[in-house]
Amino acid sequence: MDGVGEVLAVAPSDGTTRLRVSVPLELAPLCAVKGRSRSTASRSPSRPSRPPMRGYWSEVGLITSTLNATRFSTLEVGDHVNIEVDVLARYAARLAEFRQG
Repeated sequence: MDGVGEVLAVAPSDGTTRLRVSVPLELAPLCAVKGRSRSTASRSPSRPSRPPMRGYWSEVGLITSTLNATRFSTLEVGDHVNIEVDVLARYAARLAEFRQG
């Protein structure tokens, strides 16, 4: 687990369920759009208009079979969820640190 987010929205969309979760500021740059089930379908802009504590978010598209096999189907707005970012994004961020330093 890399962090904890709060469920901001749960909504049906084109045969999937969109789940929007707040993302801590330090994890926001590591969220990339992928476009597959259980992958990031959308994310907040890099400069959201609201304060960073609630301004960054990531959204996933969940298919019916995923909802039926997991507890995602029980999540409601305000629930807390664990966030884990892609390991390649972590490696790229670490490499960028060394290049800057």
